[in-house]
Amino acid sequence: MGKGTKRWRTPLVGLIILAFITIYIVLAGTIFGAFATANWVAQVVVYSIVGVAWVVPMRWLIKWAASDPAAD
Repeated sequence: MGKGTKRWRTPLVGLIILAFITIYIVLAGTIFGAFATANWVAQVVVYSIVGVAWVVPMRWLIKWAASDPAAD
């Protein structure tokens, strides 16, 4: 049962990732636009945070897709 259940998770997570990245790019562009004239230090901080903030939800999604529901 585990393998069959795991199969549907991969395409679902793929679609969720595509939707998330699309929304994230739009939001990041809006945030970057607001900081376009800011001090360079503020820009570095904002670019650094926004540049790695996407990792947290993606890590959770990928772990969920790869997990075995029979082991839960």
